[in-house]
Amino acid sequence: GALSIYRSQSIKLTPQKRDTLIETALQESERLDSFITNILDMTQIESGKMDFKLEWYDARTLIQQALKRLENKLHQHHVIIHSQPVRIEVLMDVMMMEQALQNVLDNAAKYTQAGTKIEIRYGANDNKMFFFEVHDHGAGLPTDKLERIFDKYARLQKKDSQVAGTGLGLAISKGMLDAHSGNIIAANHPDGGAIFTLYLPQWREADTTKYVA
Repeated sequence: GALSIYRSQSIKLTPQKRDTLIETALQESERLDSFITNILDMTQIESGKMDFKLEWYDARTLIQQALKRLENKLHQHHVIIHSQPVRIEVLMDVMMMEQALQNVLDNAAKYTQAGTKIEIRYGANDNKMFFFEVHDHGAGLPTDKLERIFDKYARLQKKDSQVAGTGLGLAISKGMLDAHSGNIIAANHPDGGAIFTLYLPQWREADTTKYVA
């Protein structure tokens, strides 16, 4: 609709209105792309036909790639990456894990107010599992429905139905972590907001000479 108006009335429109229409078209195109990707991913997960390409990959680079793909959706939030003093590589399917992390970040952006923080941490825990952690500063998750959060098409609160999406993102993330023999856990942070932690079993400190410019 935005592109149709732009094409038929562009001469009459102010530069600001033209920019608004183009931005609207871009956002809706990205949303449609996300819908289609999620549906295709869920189909592959349920059929057991996902192709794996496991490789050692830098954790921070994966985070940066996911953030770049979500740039338009996250631009109204303050995204903070808590860096590690050493580079860490994780054994994973890069495209699959980028999509899993992207779905969690997208969820954080959808369900929190503009201007709030989204914090990302990564590293190894006491059980020697690698983790990506996404902590938003929204209203948190309904505690009585936490066990349903990774169900397909889950909408935990009535107001959630007003948020655009397929309801598949978190279910897909769980399927992808399961395929890596990992896990994903959702909880409420003691300081407020929701926290999602993605666990992967194999990691190592990187050879830093590979990353010297």
